[in-house]
Amino acid sequence: MQQTNPNERRKMLFQMLIIWAISIFIAQKFFAPKPPVTPAEALGALQSARLKEKEGRKNEVPASWPASWREADAASQTAATFTPRIELAQNERIKSLESASHAYEEFGKTNIGTPDGVAAAFQAINVYDYLSQLEGKTGNTHWFDQAELRLKDMQNRLHKKTGSVNFELDGKIVPQEGDLGRLSSWRLDRIRESRDTVNQTKITWKVLDFFVRLTGAAPAYSYSLALLIIVVVLKSATFPLLKKQYRMQKDMARVQPLVLEMQKQMKDRPQEEVSRRMMEIYKENNVSLASGCLPALGMMIVLWPVFWMVKDYEYRFTLGQFFWIGSPASLSSPLLGDNLAQFDAPLFFIYLLSNVLYGLIQPKPADPQQLQQQRMMLVMMPLVFGVVMWQGQWSSAFMLYWLILNLASMYQSWVVARHFGLYNQSTPAKAPTASTPPADGAKRAVEPVKRATDAVAPAVDPAAPLKPMQGVETPRAKKDRQGPPGPFGMPTRR
Repeated sequence: MQQTNPNERRKMLFQMLIIWAISIFIAQKFFAPKPPVTPAEALGALQSARLKEKEGRKNEVPASWPASWREADAASQTAATFTPRIELAQNERIKSLESASHAYEEFGKTNIGTPDGVAAAFQAINVYDYLSQLEGKTGNTHWFDQAELRLKDMQNRLHKKTGSVNFELDGKIVPQEGDLGRLSSWRLDRIRESRDTVNQTKITWKVLDFFVRLTGAAPAYSYSLALLIIVVVLKSATFPLLKKQYRMQKDMARVQPLVLEMQKQMKDRPQEEVSRRMMEIYKENNVSLASGCLPALGMMIVLWPVFWMVKDYEYRFTLGQFFWIGSPASLSSPLLGDNLAQFDAPLFFIYLLSNVLYGLIQPKPADPQQLQQQRMMLVMMPLVFGVVMWQGQWSSAFMLYWLILNLASMYQSWVVARHFGLYNQSTPAKAPTASTPPADGAKRAVEPVKRATDAVAPAVDPAAPLKPMQGVETPRAKKDRQGPPGPFGMPTRR
């Protein structure tokens, strides 16, 4: 049984500590209960938010405020301590309004069971709408994006809670009453509709719209089928890059016996010398490290823009359906999406499962360090993506795209890995020894590789040590440079 290097054990321990620290941070950040807020603190936060909003609106009382807020503001103006506010410049107004929206959000989260808490949560959305009017809607969707994140969270927190709210749409007040969760979804669709008018000029929106129309623009299948076609086109275009990446992995496994033997025989040499000899082994056996990194980078550059394509087209996905998404059953549970623009819990867990399966079918790398990194990524990637998607309430269209992409990638990886025989080496290869000659099949597999003794003999010959790299001094060179001990036991220089 192969012994584990102490350095490798330390690295594994360090990686586990990093995973533990990240898990603790995520738990404290997103899931730990927050300390309760006293009524006095809550009232002060609400008054501060209303004051900042008035400053941003040129000291005008918003028409979207509920009657109780208007009465409280009128009472404050008749108090003896009231001081007129100076009108702010536009950039200061924007800062004041943004600060007010954040204060409304915090108040709404901690007081969502009260009428003031509900009013504050929706008033934050009204402030974002006013900000979009103040800065103009052409070419910038920042405030729409901020409002969308809040409304996604409000859909779940306000599900089956009834009440009345005032929406501010393009400067007009629209009173609504009923299920607050459904009203949040309706308001979210209006936000996406406003953003869609900006996105229609983008090339990403036009490309995805072309595929939807190509498949008939039918809600039941066109939107999901358009995503499938895009994945097939992109994965076909990047298939040569995937083959190069796996060919490099095969080459790395082919020279791994030489690398292991060299590391064993040069364990007392400086690390710089070992690294240089490793690069020489790669060069002598025509193994290029860049041939594996560059294809992976190229595939990311090609596939990631689809993320923004789906985001720009998100409002149109409100018409899309996918099996249970958009069915009558989706109207009875907040965990099921009404359309492809909403978050769907079953599809979310299916996507996470596909991530785990995709990691499991990956061929094991020959390098033990790379094998440890692969195992760590198998744990970290689903965890990180899961937290981000759950907190951001990503739309079903995003998760459906990544699910289709994972399934296509799994099939391609399985085909290419079998072609290169990467599944036949479940454990890192060991260096051949003189007492155990390789079998005929193994001998044919490493035939293009130079023999280990030929590749590393100059590096381990004690009579002819390697010339150290510039700035590096080996123990032998240091000993040769020093003369016999002097009168006080100190070595002399030659």
